Amino acid sequence: MITTFENIAYDESIIIKSRRHILSILPSIIVFVILSILPIIIVIIAFSLEIPIFKYPNINILLLSASCYYMIYLLVFTSELISYYYDLLLVTKNNVISIDQSGMFSRKILLFNLEQIEDINAHVTGFIPTFFNFGNIIIQTAGTKELTIIKGMPNPQKIASKIMELRNIHTQD
Repeated sequence: MITTFENIAYDESIIIKSRRHILSILPSIIVFVILSILPIIIVIIAFSLEIPIFKYPNINILLLSASCYYMIYLLVFTSELISYYYDLLLVTKNNVISIDQSGMFSRKILLFNLEQIEDINAHVTGFIPTFFNFGNIIIQTAGTKELTIIKGMPNPQKIASKIMELRNIHTQD
């Protein structure tokens, strides 16, 4: 497992370039939709129950509170979208590169030489992932006990079999 691109040749062509499946972030999207509507529902309920603070509201405090809430909301939502967009799996003729963007300012890049890969599996669990064919790719490399899990990839069986095919071709040479 190498975290620099020093071992990649300039003439290597990308065989597979894959981003996480859009439905892999479906739970986050549902949470963000609920959180965007939540303040409106709270205000409607407060007005209908005639809570004293909302009977004669100080508009400045309400606007400031709503602005802070939605700024934080948009920051977290943007961070999630950036994480989705920059999570990437690249497979070349010699290497597998996994780029995992976690947050706005943190990125983890894993580079596996095909010769180091001992085992690769695809796991699809649940109704929605099975129906839309996305899941996790699990890579076991030589010399490490920990597994590398690449989450939410479309067609994980196809990607895993292509990586094993490339590995077998690469090790025969």
